[in-house]
Amino acid sequence: MCCSAGDSAHLGRQSPSSGSLPSQIERSDREHNTLLQFWKLDIFLGQTLDVYASSIAGPGYFWCQYANSEELAEISKVCQLIGNSEHKDTVLMSTLSPGSLCLALFAEDEQWYRAQIVSKMDVISVVFVDYGNESETDLKSLKSVSPQLLEHPPQAFLCSLAEFENSEGSWDDNALDGFYELLADKPLKVTVQDMDNNNKLPIPQYQVKVECEELIVNDFMKTCWRSSPTESQSGL
Repeated sequence: MCCSAGDSAHLGRQSPSSGSLPSQIERSDREHNTLLQFWKLDIFLGQTLDVYASSIAGPGYFWCQYANSEELAEISKVCQLIGNSEHKDTVLMSTLSPGSLCLALFAEDEQWYRAQIVSKMDVISVVFVDYGNESETDLKSLKSVSPQLLEHPPQAFLCSLAEFENSEGSWDDNALDGFYELLADKPLKVTVQDMDNNNKLPIPQYQVKVECEELIVNDFMKTCWRSSPTESQSGL
């Protein structure tokens, strides 16, 4: 399975990570699923990580997945065992809210994956935390996540290219295609330079420098960036 530009409905490359201390693992019954959290990612400023891009929406929003796939393979195996079991461990709609954790069935490959609720309106939107892809689903395709699956941190993390602020400019029409071609299915090194809170998801977003085949992607993408005029340039 490979990622596609601007498409967060396809699960991408497989790969994993290492975690630090657990944040909060509380589960007395399924109605407490809003309290559940995975182990935190062990990511810090200045750290350089070997990754693949697992979901690419653009230079300001893409997910990286750890290049070592052993932990993800273990997670996937447990997800399928639980998801395909005859035990009806259904999720109650009243317990779901943005940030709730669950297992979700991905319709395109009929496989179960760890997920987090993004929104709950006419349909339920989830993000697959080990890949970064988003999809719409329904209550029948969700199950409660087991304590065993909470022991592993998410295997993907949300990124944006460092040095580009939305308040200071914008990407031109060629940016997405060029960025996708640079990153897709290639081994990458990312260095964490800053961290922000994401407005859409209850998770951090890391500003990173990306290296691909000795190319600094941040520098290359400057040709696709259009800076906003300053007050002096606009004559104000």
